[in-house]
Amino acid sequence: CLRLGLVVHMSNVKYTVLAGTLSSGAITINGILPVEGLNFTSTLNDAGPITFDIAVPTLDSRGVSRPTPYELHQWTGPGTALLFVERKVVESTGVVTDCQIVWGGFLWSRKKNQARKWTVTGAEFLSYFDRRVQVQDYISASIDYATLIEAVFNDAQGVVSPAHGSIGMTVPT
Repeated sequence: CLRLGLVVHMSNVKYTVLAGTLSSGAITINGILPVEGLNFTSTLNDAGPITFDIAVPTLDSRGVSRPTPYELHQWTGPGTALLFVERKVVESTGVVTDCQIVWGGFLWSRKKNQARKWTVTGAEFLSYFDRRVQVQDYISASIDYATLIEAVFNDAQGVVSPAHGSIGMTVPT
């Protein structure tokens, strides 16, 4: 449970948005985003959306912004950034009694709005497949389901050729 950064408050529940990247099949958390107007949904059998604004960072007492505008730009690259929403339940004594990731997915869009903020949108991990094109038909009477699933996932990631868009997901054989 990360204990630093800006959070959105709802009663004794606090939500934090973490930015990460996926490289060589490993997730790296880059930092906490300073979000405003957080709205996210988890959806069964679909990719639940997320939207929020990121304000231009202000300087602290030492004249430094955290995170810096450069870090925010690097952490929020559309199609390359991962987003996670962490929920903490904090008692009146300040003790965290529950802390867990309640949403995760891809950042798909980052646009500047008139309020000098970035409006960020994304969707849960299942949305990755909405942006991939299946290049072949898999209808075959002689293929078993395990082989079919492996072929569909590998094709969606471009594992065989061309190797573009792979998120490092492997299907056990």
